[in-house]
Amino acid sequence: MSLTSNAPVGQPQNYPSQTGNQMQFTPSGPPGTAPATAGGAENNNPGAGKLHMILIGIIGIIAILALVFAIIGNLSGTADVEEDDDDSISIKDFSVENFEQTSEIRELSDSTTVTWRGEGDITISDKKNSFYVVIKKALASGGNDTSTEVVYQVVVVHNGVGNFTTYLYGNVEVTTEPVYDFELLGFTQLIK
Repeated sequence: MSLTSNAPVGQPQNYPSQTGNQMQFTPSGPPGTAPATAGGAENNNPGAGKLHMILIGIIGIIAILALVFAIIGNLSGTADVEEDDDDSISIKDFSVENFEQTSEIRELSDSTTVTWRGEGDITISDKKNSFYVVIKKALASGGNDTSTEVVYQVVVVHNGVGNFTTYLYGNVEVTTEPVYDFELLGFTQLIK
């Protein structure tokens, strides 16, 4: 038996297939047509695949929205502490401490630059739990005309402390020491 067909190219071809003990020939249509389904029935609903994909997309969007709302709900500023404590933690329980800046001046061939690097801690008395904390770093004064005025950073606070950084760079003639206002916007407790 041969697996080739003498039909012209682009015309329906017959290819053998075997079901149980009998040999059947299944027609194959020209390119771009739907293949025959099991039992020789044709696919009379070509939009079924499209509908299926739309439903999967809608389910995916709903799942993403549920995740986003859950995160936003947790960032509202309260989280339960260990199950043996009746207190709850609020954003006011976190504090910004130990912020210090250093500067470095570099002589380049055509200018002199200054880099200001800062480092500080976000602390909480709870040493049992870990948290994601969002800090807003607003430039209150200093810097230069091209300095970014507000920067947000997510900090992991573990064992009661988390580290955050600042960075500012510019020409030494127009860049002054930056002064920041820090605001803790929200947090969520990490699952153990």
